[in-house]
Amino acid sequence: MDIKTSAIKSEADFSDCMKYRYSLVRDFGKGDGMMNFIMLNPSTANEAFNDPTVHRCEMRTIDSGYRYMVVTNIFAFRATDPSDMRASVDPIGTKNNEAIRFFANKASEVICAWGEHGLFVNRGQFVKEMLLREKVKAKILKLNKSGEPAHPLYLPKALVPSAWL
Repeated sequence: MDIKTSAIKSEADFSDCMKYRYSLVRDFGKGDGMMNFIMLNPSTANEAFNDPTVHRCEMRTIDSGYRYMVVTNIFAFRATDPSDMRASVDPIGTKNNEAIRFFANKASEVICAWGEHGLFVNRGQFVKEMLLREKVKAKILKLNKSGEPAHPLYLPKALVPSAWL
């Protein structure tokens, strides 16, 4: 999905090897504030193209009246299949905790949405504790049965974020 229009500005922070994406930022040119989605791991979205999850997050951000959308992930390794991410030698990435903290502290609203795979290496719990230390007031769309924040792609669009941390 091509997102390039004159109304949308976009940037992404990738590692030099392009195997890791630390952040993806969209500026919609109108509205106020920033919505930060903290999800599992980056897929194919970049400065010029959306994947289905990022598209869904963009729509929620625009509908909520925010100017900026930022996607960070608990794992920065880029993969379309979580098993590929889990097989990586370093699925987290060297700059990832810094990116999560930076944007979570800057955002007007933080939505945690990494799904069941957040249980891998207890990473979801680590990020939750990091956000608590930073005093970030994170929200969720829904909790999975495991207690992990549900991934947004297949959730109803009408779900209203609720307080989590």
